[in-house]
Amino acid sequence: MFDNEEELQKIYQKNFPFWEDILNDVSRAISNKIQAKELKYTLKKRVKSLESLNEKKQRLVNKGLIQNQKIKDLLGLRIIVPFLEDVEQVVDIIKESFDVADIERKSEALSYREFAYDSVHLEISLGDLCVEMPEFCCHSCEIQIRTILQEAWAEIEHELLYKSNIEFPDNRAIRKKMAALNANLVLSDMIFQEIRDKQKELVAWGHERFKELQKKAKEVSVNSLHKYRGVNHENDLEEKGESLKNIEINLLKALDAHNNENYRGAIDYYSEALSADPPLKVRAIIYNHRGLAYFMLNKERQALKDFEDSFKCDPGYYQVLNNRALTLRRMGLTNEALYNFEKSLELEKRQPEVYFLRAQTYYEIRNYQSALNDVTIAVQMSPDYSEAQKLLEQTVKKLTGQNQEK
Repeated sequence: MFDNEEELQKIYQKNFPFWEDILNDVSRAISNKIQAKELKYTLKKRVKSLESLNEKKQRLVNKGLIQNQKIKDLLGLRIIVPFLEDVEQVVDIIKESFDVADIERKSEALSYREFAYDSVHLEISLGDLCVEMPEFCCHSCEIQIRTILQEAWAEIEHELLYKSNIEFPDNRAIRKKMAALNANLVLSDMIFQEIRDKQKELVAWGHERFKELQKKAKEVSVNSLHKYRGVNHENDLEEKGESLKNIEINLLKALDAHNNENYRGAIDYYSEALSADPPLKVRAIIYNHRGLAYFMLNKERQALKDFEDSFKCDPGYYQVLNNRALTLRRMGLTNEALYNFEKSLELEKRQPEVYFLRAQTYYEIRNYQSALNDVTIAVQMSPDYSEAQKLLEQTVKKLTGQNQEK
């Protein structure tokens, strides 16, 4: 015999504070784990209202499901994240932290032609917690995980189609329009994730470039700076000694901050070093490194300005052209990026990594023949270059597919 409304009200009022405590404990545990992963998120929690609980129970009764289907979301959490990849990371966190009784992915029930509400719902068991619940409710908590766009869609759809008492005469047409809107949101989520993936790829490459250039920058010292200006007189060097020491001190501080990913601090130290009026070729190195720090902070315009100033100080500094190309590529200025890669290779042909990066750029704009030419050179120069080998295989497949279509 299931609880009548009066009994349900007594159970609800008696246990509501305990249910809230459980939600607080679960949300705190999840928040700590998500924060440890440095993910951005919003967390909402709620105990289903008594009115809503009664309505849901009545729907199950009307459908004849109350005997076999219990309500899972008396206690509910909702975690909202920016990107699709974040959804899966949060799912993994919950699976590692709780006893997950069930996982439901709403989109899996749809065909490839359908677009509708999407979300991942996890039911976590409350285990041995001694807490009373209505007979028709599961001894569990439901956690919903979705992106910001999925959340926006769910809220708007709920208001327009479920909470509204207005019946449209052409309801089917309205639903088609809603489905079309949702299709745009689904596509937007996918595009945002692609952009995110590309940013990660470029940032990772930026880290590698910095490590290589850092080695060269660390060679700059009070004893070596004079060779960049052709200073041959010991008296002249002595006069500049204090200035050179200040440059060295700020460079070392900048490199330490940069290496520890304190890019804002590194920029301040690089700026201090530049204010001491170092020799031109040293200035070129500092501008280049400060540009890389701006690059890592996604400040592309400042990065480009520093890379340009670096090259003006040392027109033979081909490495800075690669960094400029990388920044332009991230900004979507493909032709300008290709031009800078070309100028870098004119100054120094023995750069397999640059041939690979230019091949990647050609591949992205579907110029597969040019991509093949460049990646082939990269592999010939560096036979153990695994990323280049992989791109070579992908490019050959694309070209083969194009030829078969013809």
